[in-house]
Amino acid sequence: TNILPETAVAYEFYYDTQEKLEIWEEDRLIQTTGLSQINNLTLTPKNLVKVYINNEFVKSQYERNIIIVDMPGIDSGLEAHNNAILNYIQDGTYFVLLTDVEGGTLRQTAINFIDEVKKYGASVAVVISKTDKKPIEEIPNIKATIEKTALLHVGNNVKIATSSAVNKDFAE
Repeated sequence: TNILPETAVAYEFYYDTQEKLEIWEEDRLIQTTGLSQINNLTLTPKNLVKVYINNEFVKSQYERNIIIVDMPGIDSGLEAHNNAILNYIQDGTYFVLLTDVEGGTLRQTAINFIDEVKKYGASVAVVISKTDKKPIEEIPNIKATIEKTALLHVGNNVKIATSSAVNKDFAE
């Protein structure tokens, strides 16, 4: 949600009643700490953070052997971010691509990412975020434009949703 790219490593979400963070480096656990320390972590591109949280949605996915991963943005231009993403592109089965409403369409970097993901047989959904930044009457046209572009690259099974953290609008 920030202007500057901040997620330089992948965060994997797991269900557990005992909330904690595990910091991994090259398949080796190097630190365990409380969830409250998430903003104080000193991480490098070699790190992976496993986030164990007591959350019903994460639990429902975890029980289905689905791991939710928060990855860096695809268009940050930072090599560390690209490397973190590439670690998952071959193994992922479903990617949710966030694009902010202010762009009004999918950027070329998003289209390139979709094309790459499709090579591995994964599915893609697009969430249009920050819808509070545009008048409500403009949202359907923006959604239609993004859907048209996504259909060209993803195919008929593309899912498009809108959201706003400010308005707590996550219904779609």
